[in-house]
Amino acid sequence: PKMWEFTKQCFIKKHGAIEVNEIEVDDAVNIARLQIENSFICAIDSDLLGLEGTHYNWKKGLWITCTKEEEITKFWKDMITGTHNNTKGISGRGKKYVEKLFHNIKPEDYEVIVKEEFIKHFGKEVGLIEYNKNYTCLKILDSYEGIEFPKPIKSPDLYAETPGMVE
Repeated sequence: PKMWEFTKQCFIKKHGAIEVNEIEVDDAVNIARLQIENSFICAIDSDLLGLEGTHYNWKKGLWITCTKEEEITKFWKDMITGTHNNTKGISGRGKKYVEKLFHNIKPEDYEVIVKEEFIKHFGKEVGLIEYNKNYTCLKILDSYEGIEFPKPIKSPDLYAETPGMVE
C-alpha cells in the first residue's frame, strides 16, 4: 500500500509496535494473545476467530466463543475441504463428507484419519506432500522461538490524538 512504510514507522516509533517478518500475521496475533493475560482477538478472519477463546468480530459486531474441540474440528475439516489459505484439500470432499468421516470419532484421532484420507486419495508420496502443504498453510502457531512481544501500553495519552478512540 502507498503509505505502508510511513504507517509502519509511525506505529513502531509512537506506539512501540514491533515488526514480525518471520511468521504469518495470524501466527503473531495468536502468539501475542497467548502472552498477554486477559486478551482476546479482534478480527474478521475466520481462522483467528476459530481459535479457542472468546473473540470479537468487529465487522459483524459479534462476540464469538470457540471451544478447544471446535478449534480442532475446524482445523481438520479445513485440511480436507481446502476452503482457504491456498489449500487445495481433497477434491470432492466437502463439509458433508467431513461430518460423516468425523462422526463418532474423538478430536484427538482426527489427525490420523485426515492423513489416511490424503494417502488414500493421492497415494502415499503425493498424499503426504499435499497433507504437509495444507498443514503448514493452516496451522496457526502458539509460539515461535525468538519472538518476544512488548507489554501492552496502558496510557490515556495513547489515544489523545486519535478522535473517537477510547481505552
